[in-house]
Amino acid sequence: MCTGGMRYFWTWGRDPATPGCAGTLYVPPIPISLGAWGGTSQEFIVALASRYWKVYRGGVFQDQVAATNICWTRGLAMWQGEAWNKGDQIGGVAGDKYAISTARYQAVAGGAWLNPSLVAPCAQTNNPFYCEVGASDVVNTWTAH
Repeated sequence: MCTGGMRYFWTWGRDPATPGCAGTLYVPPIPISLGAWGGTSQEFIVALASRYWKVYRGGVFQDQVAATNICWTRGLAMWQGEAWNKGDQIGGVAGDKYAISTARYQAVAGGAWLNPSLVAPCAQTNNPFYCEVGASDVVNTWTAH
């Protein structure tokens, strides 16, 4: 899947040690390519519909996972950028950071979209990959090479 350009990916996984997941089997998160990044902003939605968690990019259905495969820790949401190795780049550069913005979630399917009220610092910053909370609904990522 590594083509030397930026791509969209999504993944899911399951850890029986996570609260609410006891008795389930471990499923490692395996990246699934959703295609090349075209250089423009895209809206991503993960929604529960007809017993499936469905992934949409730019309003277009991309993939789905049976709801019975997923267990959630209620009240926990995550926005993330990821690199495969130190030769990759996560997001932008220090002078032009990649923004994951207008982050929202629903506490109840079909309910109001809520601001996650993100707080600093980011969960992990590991040279040369960095992140910062830019606002209550923005995470910035970049690589310093």
